[in-house]
Amino acid sequence: MASKKSRSIKATNSGIEKLRKAKKNLSYEKLAEKTGVSPSTVKRFFYGKAVDIPYAEWITQALNLELKDIVEPQVFPPQTNNIEAEKNLLIHRQTCQKMLREKRHLTTNPLTIGDGTTFDRAEIYVPLGLVERKCQPKRDSNCTAENGSELYAPTNYEITKTLELNQFFEEVLRQGHTPKSQGKRIAIIGEPGAGKTTLLQHIGEWVFAETEQDVVIWVSLADLDGKTIEEYLLQVWLKEAFLTARVKPEMEDALVELFNRGSVWLLLDGVDEMSVDNALAVVASQLKGWVGEARAVLSCRLNVWDGGKNALFDFDVYRNLDFSELQVGEFIGKWFVNLELGKKLDRELKKPGKERIRNLVKNPLRLALLCYSWQRRQGRLPTTKAALYERFVEVFYEWKEEIFPTTSAIRKELNLALGKLAQQAISQTNSRFRLSRSLVCQILGESDTWLFQLIIKLGWLNQVGVAVENSESPVYAFFHPTFQEYFAALAVENWQFFFKYIPENPAQGIYRIFQPEWKQIFLLWLGREDVDESQRKEFFEQLINFEDGCGNFYRIKAYFIAQNGFCELGKCSADYPLTKVFKQCRKWQKFRDDSQFIRKHSAISYQLSAKEGGFNEYRLFQLAFIVSINSDSISQAFISN
Repeated sequence: MASKKSRSIKATNSGIEKLRKAKKNLSYEKLAEKTGVSPSTVKRFFYGKAVDIPYAEWITQALNLELKDIVEPQVFPPQTNNIEAEKNLLIHRQTCQKMLREKRHLTTNPLTIGDGTTFDRAEIYVPLGLVERKCQPKRDSNCTAENGSELYAPTNYEITKTLELNQFFEEVLRQGHTPKSQGKRIAIIGEPGAGKTTLLQHIGEWVFAETEQDVVIWVSLADLDGKTIEEYLLQVWLKEAFLTARVKPEMEDALVELFNRGSVWLLLDGVDEMSVDNALAVVASQLKGWVGEARAVLSCRLNVWDGGKNALFDFDVYRNLDFSELQVGEFIGKWFVNLELGKKLDRELKKPGKERIRNLVKNPLRLALLCYSWQRRQGRLPTTKAALYERFVEVFYEWKEEIFPTTSAIRKELNLALGKLAQQAISQTNSRFRLSRSLVCQILGESDTWLFQLIIKLGWLNQVGVAVENSESPVYAFFHPTFQEYFAALAVENWQFFFKYIPENPAQGIYRIFQPEWKQIFLLWLGREDVDESQRKEFFEQLINFEDGCGNFYRIKAYFIAQNGFCELGKCSADYPLTKVFKQCRKWQKFRDDSQFIRKHSAISYQLSAKEGGFNEYRLFQLAFIVSINSDSISQAFISN
């Protein structure tokens, strides 16, 4: 087990003087760039504030100083045996520390660097809790888009226990209190963007801060390029460690000795990014011999971990929890240098009507994308939901470009296929956001086709568990249900998809516009930049002139749908019937305030009064508002009329 070590240290007064002399004309920013430590941490150390030990070591090394000359001597009690043992090894702890330091960037940095925005992980890190997982979740069909993150949330069936991050470090990593491996084999799994790589980075820093002799070796599994882990370590990692073009036998021997001593924590990032079939079995087969002597911690996407027979059965499995609302605010506060800009976004998210986007950004990646978009637009979200999600989708493809490159033509094909799948799923009576394997294969083809494979690898679709009725049948979900709604809107060809009235045969018409599950898809379609203006005008004209043959019940509903549509567009030309719609809606608005009346009347009471011939315009307007508030009742309101 890992022995405990003091986590942070501070410079003495004499140490501060030595630091300042060594720094000379080097700015804090330049020193931060040189060390990989954030400027604020560098400043704290120079001002005698406590910082994590690895940061202090990196700063002093960059200035060609010895840490023992900068801090109190008692911080480093004599460790003769450890020092002698280290001297006998060619691969030193500080070499591994330096190599890990190079991995401390955020995975979103390649996206944001074009605008001069990059982050050290420590600058914006918000620790997430974890759950210890005992088995795959069983998913039922109850979920809404407003609470879409629940699709990925651990179920009671799945959870053994919940851990705070410090508790995870202490009980799992230091004490090895895990049911299968005693802390020697750990898997961090989760949906795309859930913070798996970030947690792996934090584990690496914890090892250097909290242990005396252990070292961390980081392997991005996407970089194996056909090599085994052993071959990668001997042929690639050693060259980087020794900054040499040729690996000598004594270097290989030193690495093997380091592993055999049990001093290595092997951090394997991105099992799902390996370009091999059955990646879990491949990793299991390679954690043998001297490589298997390491403590292995890996990260893997849910869909790969739960995708079939799992050869890594001896791993203890943990999942990150989502951000809480408080943590969302904390992350936003750390992201923005302009604090007021961050506060403005936080206020915007807390406004009524932002439930979907609040749920969306419980995922760290999606929150980072929102912050990035907000920053680029200087405190403005795009004018339409469609424009916001279009930007999210573009950035998501860019984020995956290095590992899974896609052309614009391929992206269009992917988006169309995802749209057709999304529409088919939303059309289902049940399980609109949990997709069976048969449904997915019906649209995308079998699981070994390139389309299915690429969509899974990109993370647009993820396995979230197995069906309650059949534990052999996987259940899938979109990256988030709001993306499912966006893709569904992308696949809409024209306004008749939502509304097509056939007067001579109304039963053959299309009335999705009046079904609540299609409301967001309609608004997203309406806000698409590629939708022709004539399409929108024609749609609104047909909608507000709809003669429903049901005492104008649906027509009144149509007016409020039109009003929602105009609000989504924000700006409309003068030839839209805005005045007509808003004036008529205001006429009915006063009835909405009569909440007691609304509570006393339901669609059933209206059906009874209608059959008795006792309804009038007042009653009709009241009940229209009932339906506008409780849209789920619309399909029942006239079912027997």
